[in-house]
Amino acid sequence: MIEARRHLLWILVWILAGVMAAGAAGQAAEKNEIQTVELGKRYVDPLHGFSLRPPAGTDRQRQRVAARLVSWTKRDPRTGAIAWTLSVLKVTETNEKIELKPYSQALAKKLQTQENFREVTTELAPVAGKAAIHLRGVSGGSLGLWQRQVWVLTKARKFLIIKITGPVDMKDRLDAICGAVLATLEVTDPQKALEKHKELLARGEKLLAGLTDKKLTDATHGEPQWCLLRFKGDDVGFMLTTESATRREGRRGYEVKLWVMSRLPKDQPRLLKRVLFTTVDRKLERWTESLQIGSGPTSVVIGEDGIRQDDVIVCNFARGDRIDTNKKAVPASLTFYLPRAIGLLLPRLVDLQEQTSYAFAVYAGDVNDFDMRTLKVIGPD
Repeated sequence: MIEARRHLLWILVWILAGVMAAGAAGQAAEKNEIQTVELGKRYVDPLHGFSLRPPAGTDRQRQRVAARLVSWTKRDPRTGAIAWTLSVLKVTETNEKIELKPYSQALAKKLQTQENFREVTTELAPVAGKAAIHLRGVSGGSLGLWQRQVWVLTKARKFLIIKITGPVDMKDRLDAICGAVLATLEVTDPQKALEKHKELLARGEKLLAGLTDKKLTDATHGEPQWCLLRFKGDDVGFMLTTESATRREGRRGYEVKLWVMSRLPKDQPRLLKRVLFTTVDRKLERWTESLQIGSGPTSVVIGEDGIRQDDVIVCNFARGDRIDTNKKAVPASLTFYLPRAIGLLLPRLVDLQEQTSYAFAVYAGDVNDFDMRTLKVIGPD
């Protein structure tokens, strides 16, 4: 039972941190000057030098647009329509020396022309120990949306932008949400993060290189594993996992099947299904995943199926009626690439007595690119 709990905790962390993640699992209350705002688990982006706690009960999406790093959306629980969006963007200016007051005035005019951002108010107030510009106003046409943009000058020429957009009649609530998130913002040094990740990636590469058929056989459970999901003393769902050695396309490998049904308080029901396969040498990988958020005609389904054969990944990613088919080369230097099936077995492949960290590259189908993921071992529990 203890082993099942450990495995459950790892799987939940891995799922909620990955591409099919659809919102924060942990919720904690933080006080805002206007009203209470619930925030979720901390989101960390070491390569862009920031971390923050997004609003609880939101869906996270990575972005295909280079300047837009990540966004969280809140949906109406009755209709499933997007109620408001919180985004993080980046901008690099050409001018080395930026004086914030004249820059903020020019920025307001620029946004008025480019985004029809009107009724704008500007304020200079530090965020996370950095100088920042706060802009509030209404964007769009006659049915405008209220918007707050906070431009944080993280270093010379570089701005990190926190933006929240939603209905005008929710402006006080949106302002409170943005303020609560900003209070958790931390700015870090991307170069230091890169140096740290080099060491962790080398450790991840060594772990993967040492995998054998016996090690993977020993790491798989022979019987299905059922787990009850509880949150603050209440039953909120269940999870079933099955793991086995099998064959695909004439090659021996390992398959992990995962089925999770859950409903957290103040959230829509979620159904997650994953079928993951990999060979020991990691040259052949297949996966099929689907996440249903909500139920009935207003539900949203996110689906993905992909295959890696040698040095090429082909993946179909679907959200609603839209389907994108992508192709991605796997560089020979990506020796720390982690197949999804092995990712779910990691707690049984590492030494739980050694407090250390590993980093890996994983494929993200929604953006057709590789992400870095870190596993930190804190002990057997």
